[in-house]
Amino acid sequence: MPEAIDPIISAIGEFFYHADYPNKFQTDYPDKDNHAIAVLPCEDRFNITHAIESWLQREPGSTIFEPVNIKNADPAGLILMRDDSATIRYSVEKNTCHKRLVIVKELCHLIVRVLEYENYIDVPNLLLAVSRRDGVYGCYDSNTQAGQQEILSHLLSEQILVPWFENDKIMQSTLSNYDLALDYRVPEFIIEYRKTRTSPDPFEEQIKTAYEERLEQVKANTHKKAPQ
Repeated sequence: MPEAIDPIISAIGEFFYHADYPNKFQTDYPDKDNHAIAVLPCEDRFNITHAIESWLQREPGSTIFEPVNIKNADPAGLILMRDDSATIRYSVEKNTCHKRLVIVKELCHLIVRVLEYENYIDVPNLLLAVSRRDGVYGCYDSNTQAGQQEILSHLLSEQILVPWFENDKIMQSTLSNYDLALDYRVPEFIIEYRKTRTSPDPFEEQIKTAYEERLEQVKANTHKKAPQ
């Protein structure tokens, strides 16, 4: 893995560890709408926004959401960042699945900015990921830093919304792509990409490795501290 991307991938792996993501990703509620993680503040036991704020050591509730009327905009979201707070604006015109993607993408911008990783983007690796050619990134200019940050945040948001440990369930499911997308509350193209890709996704593999390395590090440290 190229050194330039290490801090960002390691950071997402660290977040997955901090949030106990594999165990808290899904809820146990029978309501299908609560099948996946919650993005906006609600009563679910696990809330992605609060988890990111906690991990970044920001004040709980410092991320404010403002639904606005942004017609014909793609992506239909915007984040305004301050030192101690952030405001995420998202389009009321989009359906729930696309709203979740937009909001998590903006939260990924917050992660990159707070950790000061704007200049750690490995462009060749990014372009390799974009070569999946599912039409997702056509509105971003990969030749500019702003475009690269948009692409990176989009890629990371997909991994947060549908993490690697859900892949087996998706591949073995008899549900249609549309029904699976409803279950996970994500745009259908995310499910379609997972089911039709012919090689592992580099970002997905790196995040998984970073998370597993963090687990091993904790186990090793715990073993060292254990009484002999």
